[in-house]
Amino acid sequence: MFPALHTTPLARPLADDFDSQVLQLHRLARAVAGKTPGVRAALQHWLDGLQGAQDPRHVGLYVFGAALAQRLAGQTAAQANLYLSRFEVPQIELFNLLGRAVPFVGLATQVCNQALRQALSQQAHPVLIDVGIGTGRQVLHLLPQLAAQGTRSLTVIGIEPSGWALQVAQADLTRCAESLGISLRMVPIEGSVEALDATAWRAIRTACAGTQPVVNASFALHHIADTPTADGRQQVLALLHALEPALLVLAEPDVDHLEPALYARFRNCWAHFSAVFATLDQLPLRQAERDALKVGFFGREIADILGQPEGQRSERHESAASWLRRLTAAGFDVQVGNAPAVLQQGPVRLVQRAYHLSLDAGDEPVVALFTARPQHALQ
Repeated sequence: MFPALHTTPLARPLADDFDSQVLQLHRLARAVAGKTPGVRAALQHWLDGLQGAQDPRHVGLYVFGAALAQRLAGQTAAQANLYLSRFEVPQIELFNLLGRAVPFVGLATQVCNQALRQALSQQAHPVLIDVGIGTGRQVLHLLPQLAAQGTRSLTVIGIEPSGWALQVAQADLTRCAESLGISLRMVPIEGSVEALDATAWRAIRTACAGTQPVVNASFALHHIADTPTADGRQQVLALLHALEPALLVLAEPDVDHLEPALYARFRNCWAHFSAVFATLDQLPLRQAERDALKVGFFGREIADILGQPEGQRSERHESAASWLRRLTAAGFDVQVGNAPAVLQQGPVRLVQRAYHLSLDAGDEPVVALFTARPQHALQ
């Protein structure tokens, strides 16, 4: 049992005692979930104490407290957001920093691209479908590898809700392909994959031109929400299965944030992101860069997971076991790919499990990587 909440100044724990602050954060989360009287004042008091802490790890604690405050709304949430705003940097800088310095992103790209490259090399007229292509960062890393193995033509079908990102992807990929001697055909499909209509799916099938496409779905499918009448993710996997792909590559955070009970979801969230934050603290980054990533990138995910009303959430991560069940139910045969030569990058290591590869921080699985092929037709 956690001790009762206290709000008087005499009860404030030492600001630099990290372990005691973690315990207090868990007490507060349970109190917020249980709508305990006085929790708003207790949370405000705790957040005020953290602002004077010297331990840089307290920025991560503050991010979690601010997410809980967002759930309660009111003045506490406003003050927490004002405090965190001093850590924010432009999103483009955060994305560049993630890709350059955070091993979860770099290793995931390396492992996924190895599987994509091998599958595309077996196609006479290779077609890559990238679900959530964004600005094309992952494909830009893939193109030189394809050129090195002799690929001279490639069709990229990019599915992306942002029209601006699609334009950037098309321009950058075309420029890169030309420099490598690859004839690139880009087929932009603007829209969220779960919202594409029959016309868009016909365009995708036409662009495949009788070739079995290779499908990349890296950190994209967890944004899909269910409708009142359908399981959105299962529908998308069924539609991808119907394309008869040569290979589906799936990368997703390995954590259950679909859990409906707030405190249980908080505990899952804490285990996952505290491992991520501990990894950031071990990387050769400036403290300002660590803080910016914790607040501006991962902090926004935490605020969504813990602070948003259920119907407005977008970060709906699932466990690896859940994705395995989904892939199997959609008619895919899940196969463990060969691990690349680099098995560790800093504090992050690649672990081969029974049905997938896992990127772990310490003992905590953080990212699950699947490769799968259609096994049978759905009824």
